[in-house]
Amino acid sequence: MRILSPNLILLLLFSTVSTALMAQNGDIDILKSNAAIFRGPVKESYPYYITGTPYFEKGEFERTSLKYNKKWYHNVELNLDLYRDELCVRVPETYIIITLDRTLTNEFSISGHKFIFIGDNTVGTQNKFCEVIHDGNSSGIIIKEQVKKYARTEDKVSIAFYPIIKHYILKGDNAYRIRGVRTFKKVYPQYKKEIRKCFRHLDYTDKEFLYTSLMHLIDNLEHSEEEAIRKGGDL
Repeated sequence: MRILSPNLILLLLFSTVSTALMAQNGDIDILKSNAAIFRGPVKESYPYYITGTPYFEKGEFERTSLKYNKKWYHNVELNLDLYRDELCVRVPETYIIITLDRTLTNEFSISGHKFIFIGDNTVGTQNKFCEVIHDGNSSGIIIKEQVKKYARTEDKVSIAFYPIIKHYILKGDNAYRIRGVRTFKKVYPQYKKEIRKCFRHLDYTDKEFLYTSLMHLIDNLEHSEEEAIRKGGDL
């Protein structure tokens, strides 16, 4: 009996699935598709003895949308591996999981959370998938970098994954690690007074609420300045 190689099995699989369904706007519905996103390497599994999940929030894959190589794909089963920082896609109607090329990944969403890829031209953090916490105007955006590591649990019996979270202000090609309100004052020195005043009235125990509130303030201040300049030019 002849045993087929894994590569040949994958080739046969791709040849049997349906051709991609094209929408009028050029987007691709890959509910049953042999789209280019399924041509990457097969994901490696983790050792059985590590408990918890390396994925974002949960281990189950979610059907969602992905912008890949500047083209939107819909009905894609995705999950984000936070330990290896890999975006994974499940081949339709199979248990095969493929690792996507991160450099071609533009954006995607999982459980209502939007993610983007930060490339190697960014100063401060590079080549990582980050969640967009606040997407403002030209003033900048707040991103969350979340990775997972694993270590022995307190009972010293098992090994489990645990998260490490960092927040950044992404402005142009610079990512500034947020280390409290002082980072906002450093990045936006022209609004130091307003930032200090706003900070006094915020709940600083909820970091993401604090960061997004300060960013909303900066967005509004910049918008007001732009409006004043525009109205002045109309006079």
